[in-house]
Parts: sequence; C-alpha cells; structure tokens
Amino acid sequence: MTQPSDRLQTRWDAVPAERQAIYRRMYQFEVKKAGASTDDAAELAVLRRLIHAYQEQALVPVGSRWVVVPERVRQAARQAQPLSASDSDRDAQPAQRRLMTIGLFLLLVAGGLLFLLVNLINRNSEDDILSATGTPTLILTPTPRVSPTPTALALAESDRVINAGEKRRDYYPVLLHIYLIPEAESRVFVVQARPVETADWRYDPNPEVASWISGLLVRPVLGLPFSEDNLRLMQMLGPDARFALQMNTGARLEFAYAETLQPTRQDTALFAQSAPGLALVLIGETDAEGLPTARRWWVLADYQPGQEIERLLLTEDDTANSTGTTLTLIGSDGVQAQLMSVAVRRSADLPPDQMMVQLDLSITTRMTAFLTGGWSWSLDDGQGQRILFNPASPEAAFPAEIPPQTTLDLRLTFPASLTAADGRLIAQSPSGEQTLWVFPLPLPPAPPSLADLEVHIERVAYVDDQLIVQARLINPQTVSIPLIDAPLAIILGDAPSPLGPQLPPIGGELPTEIAAGSALRLQVTFPYSGQVYARLFLLGREYALQLRERR
Repeated sequence: MTQPSDRLQTRWDAVPAERQAIYRRMYQFEVKKAGASTDDAAELAVLRRLIHAYQEQALVPVGSRWVVVPERVRQAARQAQPLSASDSDRDAQPAQRRLMTIGLFLLLVAGGLLFLLVNLINRNSEDDILSATGTPTLILTPTPRVSPTPTALALAESDRVINAGEKRRDYYPVLLHIYLIPEAESRVFVVQARPVETADWRYDPNPEVASWISGLLVRPVLGLPFSEDNLRLMQMLGPDARFALQMNTGARLEFAYAETLQPTRQDTALFAQSAPGLALVLIGETDAEGLPTARRWWVLADYQPGQEIERLLLTEDDTANSTGTTLTLIGSDGVQAQLMSVAVRRSADLPPDQMMVQLDLSITTRMTAFLTGGWSWSLDDGQGQRILFNPASPEAAFPAEIPPQTTLDLRLTFPASLTAADGRLIAQSPSGEQTLWVFPLPLPPAPPSLADLEVHIERVAYVDDQLIVQARLINPQTVSIPLIDAPLAIILGDAPSPLGPQLPPIGGELPTEIAAGSALRLQVTFPYSGQVYARLFLLGREYALQLRERR
C-alpha cells in the first residue's frame, strides 16, 4: 500500500489541528524514547507496541501520558450505551468526575490511532520514494511530563482522608503511585493508616483509598478495597510495573514488580518484614454467596537500592556543583557545561502557586559535535517533583546539534512550585549517566500592582453637566502593569467627604495595561449637576475635590 485510503484520510482530516499536533508529539516522544528515530523497523515496532497496549491493556493517551480505561466503560462505549445506574451511583461525586475524564480519554483514542495508522501508511509510501536516498530523519518535539493524575479521588481532599486513619506515628505513607508501564500516567491511591489488632482488617471501602497496616515499614502491606477496576488492575500488573510510595516527610520510595500470587487467606507469611519491599493485597472480595473468597490476590514488589545512590548524588557536594561551576557532562565526549545564572519569575501562563525557573547554560564542545537529541534536562525542585525540560518551548531555541569547538549559550525554563527553596539541574546522557548542579531558588518578586503606578492629577474642570478629570499615569517598573478592573468612580455632594452612590464615568476608558517604563495621559468624564464637593476614586487612590466656592 503506497497511499492511505480515502476513508482513513478523511477521518484523520476531521481531527482538529491542535489535537493532531498533540498526537504527533506523543508519537514522536515514544519513537525518541525507544531510540527509533532513524530506524524504520524499530519505529514500526513502536507503533505495534502502542496499538497492542491499547488492544490488550486499554491504555489511551491523555496529554503526554497513558492511562487505563476500565472495561465496563470500554464496553459501554463500544455499544454506544450509557453506564448503568448502579455504576454511576456507586462512587457519587468522585465517580462522576472519573466518568467525565474517561469520556475525554475515549474521544482522544480514535484520533490517536488514526494518526498512528496514517503515519505508518505515509512512512511506507515515503520508503518507496526515498529508497535511493536513505531513511528520513524525524524532528522530535518532546513535551513536559507533568500532567494531572487520573485518580477519581480528588487529591485536594487527601489530607482529610489520611487524617481519618490512625495518627500515632511520625513516619507513614500518604500516596501510592502504580505505573503499569514505565513513563505511563500513574494510578494514584490515597493511603490511610489502619491498625490490625485482631483478625478483622477494618478499612475505608472507597476503592481509591489504600489501607496501610500501621507499623509495617520494612515491607509495607497495603490493602486495595475490592472493585472491578482494582481487580483488573491487580491482574494487569506485570514485569514492567513500577510503584512509588510517597511518605509524609516528602521521601519517595520506589519499587519494581516481583510477582503476583493467590495464596489462601490463612497464609500469613506474606506479612513478614524480613526484606525491604512492598506488598499489595486485594481485600474485601466475596464469592457468589457473599462470603469472603478462599484466596486473595497479592502483588509483591522489590525495593530499588539504586535510588539510594541517586539520593547521595543529589545531596553530596552541594556547594561545589552550584551556579558558576563548569562540569564535564558525564557520558559525553568531553563536552563542558557551565551553569551561568539562575532566575525566577512569575508567569501569566502558570497557576498562581507556581513560578518559572530560568537557567542559563554555556556549553563548550571539543573535537566532535554534541548531539543533544538523546540527552534529557530536568529540574528536581526538592519536593519530590522532577520536571523535564521541553526543547520545543518558545523560549528554548535548543539546537539538535552543537558543532565541534563551539561555545553556545542556552536557556532552560521549568515550571516549579513557589514553595521550592532549592533546585537541582540534572543532565542525563542517553546511557543514563547524570551530571548535577545544585542551587538555591529565591522567591520571585511580587507581581506589579496599581500601587506601583505614579498618578498625577493635572486638571479637573466642569462644563455644563459634565465633570472632566485629566491625569498622567507613569509606570516606573520593568514589567507592564495591568489596568483591567481598575476602580474609576466619583461621589458628588454639597458637604465635604460626601456620602452616596459611586457614579461611573460616562466618557473615556482605561487601556488594558501600561507598558514598562512608559507614561500615558488619561481623560475621563463624569456626570455633574453643580455639586460643590467630590470624592474621586482613581486607580486605587481617593482624592478629595472642591469644585466651586460654597455659597
């Protein structure tokens, strides 16, 4: 086949352009991650793996992540039927939010698969044409790996759920992340401590709340309440699965899948604390007669000792690898990089509780070119979040190749929490070696406000039934100041400091903002009927006016 069918092409053309761009970025990221950007056979294997993941594991794209769609939702979608009332009522408000999210997932699936098929068909066609000139090279545009969790339970309410459990210890887990495959979006459970003093394991029936047996820390044992989704999740976990346990101190413990078991309920050996690891057990499952099942599903995971080495790398010699330090990138051919400066600023594109971290690098190559495509640059904010740099961002201008014997200044930008006090820039080579810089993160300056303006009243005059106010506005700041919703009104009366309703202007209007280091003249007109006194409200300021002599 050298050309896509008209029907397939028509369906692909019906996908909105911005969604097509999202699918391309996701597909290109998977290709780059697999090292298949210059190998057609390897890229075809990536495509088959993505389609297989959808068919076998129900993994669908959300932003730059992959998540699992429950079977009951997929079945309803195939039959074009709404979910049953029992399913809809089971989890009340959290379930409604989950169904809305899953509905968006399913809308994205069709367009994503169409893109993958069209891309494969077009590549086959290009192979026929370009067979004499070699394999084309893809231009990769990675995207940030930070996106909202698909868990149905609102994490904003997690503190209330956690505090409802036992609160007698100073060190305990608070969140459980389960990754079906590496780099996929995690399934998140809020962890609640529960003591088991008798044979009765009391737990929160919410399927999004895991119950931790209080006191088991060497190999924590967490129970997942039985539900069809949780049963399916336990059955799907395999060798590629990864787990992360977030502790109340901010520490993040990582585990790798070991095995799945179905022992009898009387087998208590799995609760032993003889080796570090993690144990998940499905609790609350009953048989057709409503009695507890004879066997339980268990998933065991091994603790990853490599993370201890990584923590040491992130903490030792912090003062040496700071701003101004030149380091040779480990895993490169002698390429040197210097962290020149660190700056933080607020951005209208970020939530109010986040800031933009700007890092300026100077990279110097030796006798060979530096291919940046296989390298990743990330910021660890010291709070358990690691944000990948996006070379496709408008401020990046990050080249795919730096020529030999060249010094090039580059800028990396990362979104980070306003509460982050220190940062770590991590440069990771294609083979996994890491180079580290550690630096403090200052608070960004407060955004400019109307109080930072200079306001000068130049003239107040009245003509017939109108009062005219002229003022000069000066912005001495280095950033623009917004003037949207700035207060502008007047109160008129025959006594000093008159009281009454505020009258809006009947003529003249404010611009949306005043640029940095600029000035403008403002003229506004208010209704007037001969009053002697006035209170003028202008850009957060109040002025007392006497308009004429009192008779």
